[in-house]
Amino acid sequence: VKRRHIRHCYKADPEYGKGVAKALGIDINSIDLETENDETYENFEK
Repeated sequence: VKRRHIRHCYKADPEYGKGVAKALGIDINSIDLETENDETYENFEK
């Protein structure tokens, strides 16, 4: 959930996303910033 939130924040504003990641203690480079809809209900069912 944290990584998904960081990704959404980054897409809205890259600097904000980096700041959120830093505040959560997560390396921004460890997050796949390109993935879309990877945790949707439809994908969960597969």
